[in-house]
Amino acid sequence: MIWRFGSSELPFDLLEIDGPFALALGSSGDVKEGVGAFIEKRAPAFPGRVSTDMPVGYPWWKD
Repeated sequence: MIWRFGSSELPFDLLEIDGPFALALGSSGDVKEGVGAFIEKRAPAFPGRVSTDMPVGYPWWKD
């Protein structure tokens, strides 16, 4: 996203894409595991996989 939107003057184009991803991933098991691992001071064991758990709309770009 940085490469594609770094030259944008306003963040609205980026937020249109990033906002739904943040909402979708914010309730994922990875977030719960990351917070729990931080609080318990242990290494995280993230359950999500890039190959199967990407949010709807990914990839957002068209090449």
